[in-house]
Amino acid sequence: MNYMEKNHSKLERVLIIAWVISGLTIFCYSSYAEIKTLKTITFDATDLKDPFKSLLPEKKIEIQPGIEKVLEPVVTAPVIEIQGIIWGGKFPQAIINNCVLKEGESLDGAEPIIIVGIKSKEVVVLFKNKIFTYAH
Repeated sequence: MNYMEKNHSKLERVLIIAWVISGLTIFCYSSYAEIKTLKTITFDATDLKDPFKSLLPEKKIEIQPGIEKVLEPVVTAPVIEIQGIIWGGKFPQAIINNCVLKEGESLDGAEPIIIVGIKSKEVVVLFKNKIFTYAH
């Protein structure tokens, strides 16, 4: 290759690079111009129904003056002694206060204590409409 051919090929490379750079510049500028001219879209839901609002009519509760809330008496667990549990057969039984009892039976006293459930290590009783669990 002679001197002119070498310079000519260098010149072609420089022109190609300049052409690519100018093309990229024009492309980037036109994309930027398109981005600047995009319309801003907003969403306004003021006329739409609230999807979390109940469709059922609202009930207003009015509290009459002079009516006070009646407190329920505190029920404490009855004192019982579990001597043993017979569990695993057809009818689980517990020995409570020296009495052998099955589920559904009750310990008599001032207030009856009804045996609701007998499990391997606990007895569940009903006393004054409250459930109590005793571990053995």
